[in-house]
Amino acid sequence: MALVSLVYASRVDPLVRSAGDVGAILESARRHNTADNITGMLAFNGYYFMQCLEGERKAVNSTFRRISADRRHTDVTLMSIRETAKRSFGSWAMGYVPDQEATRQLLLKHGESDAFDPLSIPAENLDQLLIDMSRSLSVALVGCA
Repeated sequence: MALVSLVYASRVDPLVRSAGDVGAILESARRHNTADNITGMLAFNGYYFMQCLEGERKAVNSTFRRISADRRHTDVTLMSIRETAKRSFGSWAMGYVPDQEATRQLLLKHGESDAFDPLSIPAENLDQLLIDMSRSLSVALVGCA
């Protein structure tokens, strides 16, 4: 079974900018992803989503189609899809990285500015940006324990 990693970005529907809405999205994603053996990470700043989905190709494609049809997402853009030997976010049904100072520093390192505009991030930097974001999240979670 070949694994794939898919990254997409979308604009957030203006009606979905509250923390409660994002919490509901994460809860639903984690439930579906656990059932479909999908792992990944979601970055969100109130205006854009950027998400990596990892898993078996058929399950990832099905999830991406469901997200593309979801009214909470507009301008859904596939940024990359590739086969991978192993998962980068294997322990997360759906990790979540909010907009924070550490995120802005990583955006500046991997992109053109510290503004979270996923479509401005060079494709060759996407994977490392997401991995770095997940590490900053892991450090923050350990620091809160």
